Amino acid sequence: MNKKEIIGLTGDMCSGKSTLAKYLSKNPDVDVIDSDQISKNILFDKSNQSKLIELFGNNTNKSQIAKIIFSNPEKKKELEDYIHPKVWKKIDENISNSDRKIIFVESAIIYETHSEKKFDKIILIYNSNHQQQINRIKAKHNLSDLEIQQRLNFQLPLVDKIKKADFAIDTNCTLDELKIKAEELHQSL
Repeated sequence: MNKKEIIGLTGDMCSGKSTLAKYLSKNPDVDVIDSDQISKNILFDKSNQSKLIELFGNNTNKSQIAKIIFSNPEKKKELEDYIHPKVWKKIDENISNSDRKIIFVESAIIYETHSEKKFDKIILIYNSNHQQQINRIKAKHNLSDLEIQQRLNFQLPLVDKIKKADFAIDTNCTLDELKIKAEELHQSL
C-alpha cells in the first residue's frame, strides 16, 4: 500500500468540522478519526476515574469539568498533560490500523497543542459569520455568552490559523455548497 496521507482537520467549536468530516468520510479511500470522541472515551473510562477525582474532586461530569478547565488555566494544563498522550496513542493506533489512503484527524486544537508536525497537511474549517457560529454553539452546548468566550479565548485567533493552514474552508454556506467544497477538497488531495 502507498503511504497514507495524514491530514489535520481543525477549527473552532461549531465551525463545521464534523459536518465536513462526515461528507469526506463517504469517499472509499478516506478515514476520519475524531480526536474529541477519543478524548471523551478515554477521559470517562473507569480506569481514569481516580485521576479525575484527584484533579477535580467530585466534579467529574463533563459539564463540570469543562466549567473548571475553561476558567482555570492550571487545571486545564494538568488535564491536557494527562490526557493528550493517551489520545495521541489511540490516534496513532487508529492510523496504523486504517487501510485507507487518506486519513483525516478531526481536532479543534491542532495549533494550540503545537501538533502541526504530526500531519502532512492541515485543513482549517471556519465560519466567516461569527454570529452564526455563536448561535450554533448555544444550540449545541447550551452555554452562556461568558462560557463561549472563555472557550474561544483558549484558541488561536482565526487570522493566525488561516495563515498557517494548507487549505481554509469557510462553512458560511448551504449544506449542498459544503458537500461540493468537501468533494473539491478530496479531489485536490
